[in-house]
Amino acid sequence: MSTEKYTPRLAEKYKKETVPALMKKFAYKSVMQTTRRTRIGLSRGLTGTVGEKNVGIVGREKTILR
Repeated sequence: MSTEKYTPRLAEKYKKETVPALMKKFAYKSVMQTTRRTRIGLSRGLTGTVGEKNVGIVGREKTILR
């Protein structure tokens, strides 16, 4: 079993690329001045309901129309 801590690739990319770019663009002196990543949500869209013919989106919820 590995003792290394797992870090999501997107979080690692944010730390390595986005934070330095923000610091340079806005002339921040500290990393703590940049925006903090709290949560990243990826949307799958309607690929999970390909078999359904009548699918509608209501607000943020998937609804199957019958």
